[in-house]
Amino acid sequence: MKKAALLMQSAANGGVQRVMINLARGMVEQGATVDFLIADAQGEMLNQIPEACRIYDFKKRNCRGDLKVFLSMPKIATYMRKNPETVIYAAPGLSCTVAAFLKFFHPHTKVVLINDNKCSLLRTGGLYHKTVYYVNKLVYPLADQIVAAHTPAVQDIAENYHVIPEKMHVIYHPLIDIKEVEAAPVEKGHPFVRAKEDGYKLLLTVGRLVPEKAFENLIDAVALVRKEEKVKLIILGEGEQRAFLQEKIKSLKLENDIDLFGYTTQVFSFMKSADLYVLSSRQEAFGNVLVEAIACGLPCVATDCVSGGPKEIMEQSGAGKYGVLCEKENVEALAKAIRIALEKKYDKKDFEAKTEKFEIEYSAKQYLKL
Repeated sequence: MKKAALLMQSAANGGVQRVMINLARGMVEQGATVDFLIADAQGEMLNQIPEACRIYDFKKRNCRGDLKVFLSMPKIATYMRKNPETVIYAAPGLSCTVAAFLKFFHPHTKVVLINDNKCSLLRTGGLYHKTVYYVNKLVYPLADQIVAAHTPAVQDIAENYHVIPEKMHVIYHPLIDIKEVEAAPVEKGHPFVRAKEDGYKLLLTVGRLVPEKAFENLIDAVALVRKEEKVKLIILGEGEQRAFLQEKIKSLKLENDIDLFGYTTQVFSFMKSADLYVLSSRQEAFGNVLVEAIACGLPCVATDCVSGGPKEIMEQSGAGKYGVLCEKENVEALAKAIRIALEKKYDKKDFEAKTEKFEIEYSAKQYLKL
């Protein structure tokens, strides 16, 4: 029986946490024993961890995000010493740095890094990011295997951190439980959903209300689209920019057309009721939510982020099988893409074929082979 330990910063709601929890679900279903090593085991996702998994909470509560994992190093090292036969799977971010560093002191413990972050962005960042970049350059080659969810990330890691090709792998994130997607009911109660009966098209986006998501650009784009189309927008998520975005919506007199709905676990239900998913981000590690939308048969508009993740998912620039990929930080281009995507015809078989590559069972099997 294979033993795995998944290392991550916290159990807060986010794409990284969803990936790691889904990976655990898939591994458990394949008969593996799975532990979670969490620097701060608090957050909305904690109760979604499979019951079969043991949770090691290192209780680093009162410090900033990345430092939580760094300060957990002694306890992670103790776990590795006591469980040398367990494979450590480190989540994107500083978890990878810490796991690779500790590999030097625990050479018999297998370490697998999962990283979609663009290394070159660290190199050109501030002092902290540059420090992480150069530490990674030293420790990443120590890892046994490194996984990224798309080809550009693999190339970026290999080139920046000088990792040999034999250690690099592309495995799509374990995002989709097709049974869960099929079981989700269609959202019918929201007034914007009911407005479809009056000819409105419903746009949907999901994510933390933070600058990286560029929701202010999406709001501006909706204001432009409304001049020609009857559209409404629901934004699912919470975050530091709620007040800022609410004020922007008010200033454009869009209170009746854009809803900052907040956090919900019923994302698939909203996706099934929408006409178009829109990702307006400046930066995305991959763009997991695009895959979730495609699994629901929902066409997408996405900005071409630096990571290359959305482009790999959408498979081409401009209009394609799953929607439209457009230039980032360009409100006019985003508005145009929304108009084109709403008018375009789609083949649902393309959506089904794409979804298969991201199913939890398939992805977990690939990870367990490493």
